[in-house]
Amino acid sequence: MNEKSDSSRLHALFEDLKKKHLVDQNRKLVSDRFVSQFQGIFGKIRYNEQFYNSYLVDLDDNVLRFILLHEEGHLKSGTKLPFPAFGAVVILFLVLVYRYQIGLFMSIFYLLFLLAVVYRGLFITLYKEEFKVDLFSAELMKNKFDVKQPSQLLKQFFRGIDGYRNRTNSKNNSRLILLIFMIVTGLFPDYHPADCSRILNIERNIDERADHL
Repeated sequence: MNEKSDSSRLHALFEDLKKKHLVDQNRKLVSDRFVSQFQGIFGKIRYNEQFYNSYLVDLDDNVLRFILLHEEGHLKSGTKLPFPAFGAVVILFLVLVYRYQIGLFMSIFYLLFLLAVVYRGLFITLYKEEFKVDLFSAELMKNKFDVKQPSQLLKQFFRGIDGYRNRTNSKNNSRLILLIFMIVTGLFPDYHPADCSRILNIERNIDERADHL
């Protein structure tokens, strides 16, 4: 790990992708401390600079290109923040409370129920989208950068962030009450499919296979 590192290489790779017209010409790459890792949102690719410098700065250029193209895929897919859907639920909830004058207990029950329904819909949509944008990124890496097995790039990324995941999981595992609540209600904080499923998706659909005699 480099003691002194910055995100200049990441930005240089991003600008190169723009020159090759692999990301939108108006797209911007910005550092955002409120993003935990990388996120394509509000028309920009946002990243946590501390996360990048701690876990990704030593990874291969192609791995970083894969990550950037992955987020570009989310933006091209039209990923929306859940705020409008959750906002609609809150408005519906307020209408129900005002119209039927329901009590506090039932108000809380209906609110949690409506939020859970909306969340599950969003969860499933985002879960499926991860597979889609993985293929988007992998196909570009194969066709534009001659990477024969793009699935290996995703493997390198997962290995690179093992330390981050271990630290995050350690914190989450200490919150037993929250975890039990999420299991009972079906609310899960991470919509990403399992690593092995994402890698297998690319292996089956994008990777070149050696000819067997």
